[in-house]
Amino acid sequence: MQHPLPDAKADVRRRVIDAAMKAFAEKGIRSVTMDDVAHILSMSKRTLYQLFADKQDLLLACVKRKDEERDAMLQQLVQTTENVLEVLLVVFEFRMHDMDQVHPSFFADLVKYPKVLHYFDEKRRMHEEEAVAFLEKGVEQGFFRSDLNVRIIYYCASSSISSLLQRDAFQHCRPHEIFLNTSIVYLRGCATEKGIAMIDAFLQAHSDEQVAL
Repeated sequence: MQHPLPDAKADVRRRVIDAAMKAFAEKGIRSVTMDDVAHILSMSKRTLYQLFADKQDLLLACVKRKDEERDAMLQQLVQTTENVLEVLLVVFEFRMHDMDQVHPSFFADLVKYPKVLHYFDEKRRMHEEEAVAFLEKGVEQGFFRSDLNVRIIYYCASSSISSLLQRDAFQHCRPHEIFLNTSIVYLRGCATEKGIAMIDAFLQAHSDEQVAL
């Protein structure tokens, strides 16, 4: 059984994760060392290594923190609307904005950390049944076609964006652009006319935003 950290130590750990998340997002994972994180916090390396075994351990803690924030947002969103497609589009909008805040090399750097990749794979497997049930609810609501295997769709949509984000060849593309050309394309291909109308309105809104920029 894992015992909770004393309050002071837990607070220091939170501050380290906050600082590391900001540094990784701004500079990319590869460019940030444990020395850099210690320097940012005016902390000794010894103290830092007492909290995190190595850079991969720290990165994993950052990734988990971000997932906790996303999961909390999703739970709150699900409680406010029964509309499956509306939930998905809000989540997509959040993720696109979130991904555009990180350094272009961030996702490509992730492939060098097997513990982090293993965490993503395990999380995807753990949430597969829940995600499939959610998509099936979208079929019942008339947003998605009933002739499709939503389990296959879930796997393809979740795998494709991760694969592209982790390839050096696509580092010149904004994550926002990759998302619109992978997950949204899969989603629209699954949609009924009712669903397509909502998705196209979403795409038009984001197209107008790009023109405004």
